[in-house]
Amino acid sequence: MIYRKAVAYIHEQNLIHNLRRLRELAGGAKICAVIKADAYGHGAIAVSHILDREGIDYLAVALLEEALELRSAGVAAPLLVLGTTEPANADIIVSQNITQTVFTIELAQALSESAMRLGHPARIHVKIDTGMHRQGISPDEAESFCRTLAIMDGLVVEGAYSHFAEADNPDRRFTFHQLDEFHRALRCMEA
Repeated sequence: MIYRKAVAYIHEQNLIHNLRRLRELAGGAKICAVIKADAYGHGAIAVSHILDREGIDYLAVALLEEALELRSAGVAAPLLVLGTTEPANADIIVSQNITQTVFTIELAQALSESAMRLGHPARIHVKIDTGMHRQGISPDEAESFCRTLAIMDGLVVEGAYSHFAEADNPDRRFTFHQLDEFHRALRCMEA
């Protein structure tokens, strides 16, 4: 059997240059580097250390296990877990200062309880489902969901995000629809 062998090299100086250029283009907005799946096969620990030294605002991973691997490797940058995590792991999330994506009351409640018990805030991002239909709260649920979060002690809502289902489609209509839905959800969350 013949296996394909593909190799990609990440040059540290190019990565640093690209991050600095993104910062210029972002006009002060925070930058979150998604490094899930071992930085898409490029080595999450090595890439994270480079970005951490450069002061990256956030590193995002899919799973709690990935975040814990980075913490164990000495990565100090803020870490965002994009996927869901079992509520039973709330103490680990809070104690390791990991930001967790939340779209269920059960996980939010577990994080709140851990935060109060450990005396350390639970940092969260709210995921809005604007059309990917995998995870997140609907824009219609945003206001009531955030009102419920607001009465839970120990939670710090750092942000919200969505996932564009067709961002690479040249026909941008659905992407713009998702963006409109995201902005609608944000307005409801601010209410």
